[in-house]
Amino acid sequence: LPSGPTTGDLVMVRKPDGVVGTIEAGYAVVAPPAAASPAAWSAWGAAAVTAAVAEIQLWAANAEFLESHCTVNGPLATGTKGVLTTRDDFDGQIRDALLDAGAPAHVAEGWDRAMAEAWNGWADNATVVALPWYPSFLAYPAAEAYPVANVPTPLAGLISTGAPGMAAPALSQRIEDEIGADAGTTDAGYALAAFANEIGLRFLTFVATRQVMDVMGSGPVPSYNPSIGVLAGPVVGTCSGYPVLVGGDF
Repeated sequence: LPSGPTTGDLVMVRKPDGVVGTIEAGYAVVAPPAAASPAAWSAWGAAAVTAAVAEIQLWAANAEFLESHCTVNGPLATGTKGVLTTRDDFDGQIRDALLDAGAPAHVAEGWDRAMAEAWNGWADNATVVALPWYPSFLAYPAAEAYPVANVPTPLAGLISTGAPGMAAPALSQRIEDEIGADAGTTDAGYALAAFANEIGLRFLTFVATRQVMDVMGSGPVPSYNPSIGVLAGPVVGTCSGYPVLVGGDF
């Protein structure tokens, strides 16, 4: 039998003549449950929190607004999905921290993957819905508006369909699903709930207190035409910036 996890048909080969017979189709050998004590799960949860906070701090410090997804129409800015991104994406810090703390590879990898998917589910779906970021662009007295910083706005002012995924119950469930059977024990449940509650509460504070700043708007004023007496008009352009999130720690 296979010595490690695998899937496929379980077959028997008769050595004298090489005849092959299928014993069981779709046979699977799975990894044994992690022999983890309550103290181990608690330690893994603490390690995961520390790593997640560090990873999110780097993400936020390098967050940017993409010009390709951000437009200006007069004083209003609109950003489509993908407008908020980062130059320092998740790179496995949670996985590495859990492995260092003694967690099995599938626990570490599942936990790391679930956290990254939840965070990116929020960030990748963040949008700017007609926010009045550029008051001076309503009637700009020139043919071209040079870069102007947006009106500072709490990060919570961005709308994301992925935000519910960062709530504690959803985050805990996502991690449990990714880890699999080992996450079904009482001790694992406590550890995952504690992690999700901590990260979920920090997330709520994060979006409420972090400010979206230095998103620079610019562009032409199509209606500007001094020859016919039109000396000002709305800016129709784009907006972008790096870095754009200012505030306290996650």
